[in-house]
Amino acid sequence: MKLTHPFLISLLVMGFATEGFASDAQVATVAQVEGRAQIFTRPSKKLDTRGGSDEGVIASFEGEYYRVRDLKTSDRVENGNVVRTFPGAKAKVIYDNGDQIYVGPGSSYRILWKSEGKATPEIRLAYGRIRGVISKEGPRRKVIIRTRSAVMGVRGTDFFIADEGQGETSVSVLRGAVEVAPSQGKATVVGTGMTAEVATRSVEVPVRKISKEDLGEIRVASSLTVTKDAQKEELKALEKKALEVTLKDIRTYQPELLKEIPQQASGEVLVADLNSKVVDIAAVQAPSIPKKRRPGIEELKSPDGVDYYEKYFQSGGH
Repeated sequence: MKLTHPFLISLLVMGFATEGFASDAQVATVAQVEGRAQIFTRPSKKLDTRGGSDEGVIASFEGEYYRVRDLKTSDRVENGNVVRTFPGAKAKVIYDNGDQIYVGPGSSYRILWKSEGKATPEIRLAYGRIRGVISKEGPRRKVIIRTRSAVMGVRGTDFFIADEGQGETSVSVLRGAVEVAPSQGKATVVGTGMTAEVATRSVEVPVRKISKEDLGEIRVASSLTVTKDAQKEELKALEKKALEVTLKDIRTYQPELLKEIPQQASGEVLVADLNSKVVDIAAVQAPSIPKKRRPGIEELKSPDGVDYYEKYFQSGGH
């Protein structure tokens, strides 16, 4: 089967490597899927026809072969895998230590790391939007993220990266710091409450305050509706670890937010509520800065029914 979809072409340009033996600390679990998403697994230079249709169809492109199937909860995201969401779809993956990656609508990213020595991972965002909550003490504390126009070094933080595949990358930091370097130029550290926008062939990284428009995009891309799958024991355990990482990160960078943490009637704190609340709080003080690339009005309606275009953009955030 030959695939010539622009998605695969863009992935090739981003670069691929053969899947190696994974370090368990770098393997993530899919905790939620909303809408249709796919996972590309078992990248290889040689055609491997072993396995049934439940492992996905075989796709070949430029001499490499993959198993491609629909993404579902409890899937493991391993070395060399690609996660792709269709327009309107989202996904969340959680690592065993509680690190989280939220995959926005119409996005594609690949995770890979060297099988020998210390497994420092690299994420390649082909296009779309991802939000990460990464422990500064965990196995991804030095994760590298690449797009067409920028290379980013995460320093333990809550960050959001958007790239439409047209030569511009936007990096927003909710907590902590991300070092951002253009393809040709010096790196700049983007701190809490700031956004950087890097165009192809840039030599500098302009930094400004994070805006209501940025935060609205983050909120929509990283908000998922909790489903019954979340009651699976292994997923409940991962969500607990994710909550621990997020709370520790808040205590480190924004301890004043602890008193505003949302709780369920039972007194339980949900990581989904917490990550959304962080965005909502930041939006109250954020300036409004029109962006060249903004989500459509329909995209700004979150799963909980809140119209963030109306709430933040039209009303000024109050």
